[in-house]
Amino acid sequence: MDENYYFLNIKEVLKSLKTSEKGLTKKEAEKRLEKYGINEIEKRKRITPLQIFARQFTSFINRPKPLPLVVVP
Repeated sequence: MDENYYFLNIKEVLKSLKTSEKGLTKKEAEKRLEKYGINEIEKRKRITPLQIFARQFTSFINRPKPLPLVVVP
């Protein structure tokens, strides 16, 4: 499925995906469900505005400290 579908016409896309304008048959849908699993987006932990704000400072805190400037007279 590494095709650039936007370069293909509709018939070529449907053929490549092994489907039709009517969709998958029930048998084919069950087969793909078994092979690929359920089609859902994985839920992730939500980042709060406070966490976003705090993260802006973590990179500042974790930076290596600069060496002290020594001026020799």
